[in-house]
Amino acid sequence: MFELTIHSGFTLFKELEILSKSPNLTEIELRTIFKNENDEPIPIEEIMVLFPNMKEFKISPSYFTMESFQKLSKLKFSNKFHRLRFGMIKNEFDPITFCNFLKENCDEETRFSLSFDSYDLQLRLLPRVKELIEGWETKNLKYFLL
Repeated sequence: MFELTIHSGFTLFKELEILSKSPNLTEIELRTIFKNENDEPIPIEEIMVLFPNMKEFKISPSYFTMESFQKLSKLKFSNKFHRLRFGMIKNEFDPITFCNFLKENCDEETRFSLSFDSYDLQLRLLPRVKELIEGWETKNLKYFLL
């Protein structure tokens, strides 16, 4: 089990690509803003794809697009996630594809948490995510929605 932790104000995506080369990385904690050379934020799917063997993934801030979890659902990760944390979520995502992604890629004991950058965004997304997860019959996810 190998861990990659980055705590920095800003990191170029190219730097992350270099750091992510080890196939043994299973625990990832990223507390930094990832941008490309044009100063554009990197969506979550472009970051997560770099770590196909991860079991734990924590990122803050989190940048999503409406297609992020649809794209992530097409990827094959080697392991089911044990922990997921998406912090300081700054933009909207599709709650249905998010929950489908969780259902496909989490084990029965997965712990995950969400925290939002704005109260308005939290009010728009959180009730729907909670409703979808609580409707699952086969998953016993432990979640923390902040």
